[in-house]
Amino acid sequence: MIRIAVCEDDYVYTEMIRSILQSCITVPYEVKFFSSGTEFLNTLTDHGCPYTLVITDIDLGSQSVNGITVAKRINKINGDTQIIFVSQYLEFASDVYETSHLYFVNKKKLLEYLPKALTAAHEKYALRGEQYLYFQSSYKEYQVSQNDVLYLEHIARQTCIHTATHVYSANEKLQDLLNRMGSQFCSCHKSFAVNLYQVRTLHHTYITLRNGVSVPVSRSRYPHVRDVFARLTMHNGKENFYG
Repeated sequence: MIRIAVCEDDYVYTEMIRSILQSCITVPYEVKFFSSGTEFLNTLTDHGCPYTLVITDIDLGSQSVNGITVAKRINKINGDTQIIFVSQYLEFASDVYETSHLYFVNKKKLLEYLPKALTAAHEKYALRGEQYLYFQSSYKEYQVSQNDVLYLEHIARQTCIHTATHVYSANEKLQDLLNRMGSQFCSCHKSFAVNLYQVRTLHHTYITLRNGVSVPVSRSRYPHVRDVFARLTMHNGKENFYG
């Protein structure tokens, strides 16, 4: 699902953008609206921006950081988030080049050019083809590339999402997260699921990941894990490694 954030302090333009999104986007999406850049930035963490696309005005009022500051922050924490600027002030056109962004749309031609910008965003998103896992932790929203996830571990009422650099805790069941993830993820134990692309060796009772971490494999689930791992590695032209 595409996740979109809109930073716009003018109600009229907010509703115009809402209408354009509804008429132009044909894939599943969800959108959140923010009336200031400061409000938007307060929802982010140092570990990523959970949005696929951010549409932001540049001048968001005297009580808010501007859209350039918003974009710079997004660029820093998630270079994959696409940014579309909208503004009625053309003097800001040169300022946007201080950031990595997809499009600058003059508000006077919003109905004509925002659909074109959305088409460009969709094409870039489809070309990239990378899957993300979206979840909440401690009232913050996160977006993590599924390629970066090593394994999932259910502890008490939380599921820990292990990456090479960070461990996130989500207040969700292991299976609920697994249902939203790609076919390379496999439940190997009632409390564990593993990214098979990260597997170095598969043993009867445990899996060794490429970073050296061992993840348990239950006896009842070993045949399924073995079969899925074999199909996945053969499909990708890789050698199978069994202990």
